[in-house]
Amino acid sequence: MTFLIKIIFIAVLGCGFLYLLRTKLMSNNSASQDSQDSQDSQDSQDSQDSQDSQDSQDVKMHYTLQDSIMSPAELTFYHALSACITDDQIIFTKVRIADVLNVQEQKTKENFGKWNGAFMKISQKHFDYLICDKSNMSVICAVELNDKSHQKKQRNDRDLFVEQACKEANLPLLMYPCYPTYKLDVLSDTLTITINAK
Repeated sequence: MTFLIKIIFIAVLGCGFLYLLRTKLMSNNSASQDSQDSQDSQDSQDSQDSQDSQDSQDVKMHYTLQDSIMSPAELTFYHALSACITDDQIIFTKVRIADVLNVQEQKTKENFGKWNGAFMKISQKHFDYLICDKSNMSVICAVELNDKSHQKKQRNDRDLFVEQACKEANLPLLMYPCYPTYKLDVLSDTLTITINAK
């Protein structure tokens, strides 16, 4: 009887061991499959990302030439202004303010933030027209054509800043209203007064 109990006990232990071994093997197979599925999914995503990137690179943007660098109103005023300058003067249009004015303070590590802020204010703006001396390209006067857009608050704030910057730099600035046509004698006199007021 005791021998039979021992046999049964050994058989139960054997069955338990086999069950645990089977469970362990199934768990490993499942983890392996999950890992493979995850890898397959990642490979698929990487392939899709690569394809999307390639498709994005294949989209080529193109450029076209504008009909004119001036609007009709700007061109009309340009012709009028050209008739009012002397033979030793020349007019440039849409000149970046940062190519005309400098930030007075030297750039240092201590003031870099403020210096960069001051520079950005003039680097992102331009003068409508710039009258220069033909012989040495020194700046004689900056000219702004004020159309209806200058009545907006944001544009008005911009104009006030430009006016103050030119005043600090001792650069004559003529802000002239936009008209369909211009009286050349009035424009010429106003330009002369602005330049001589320096």
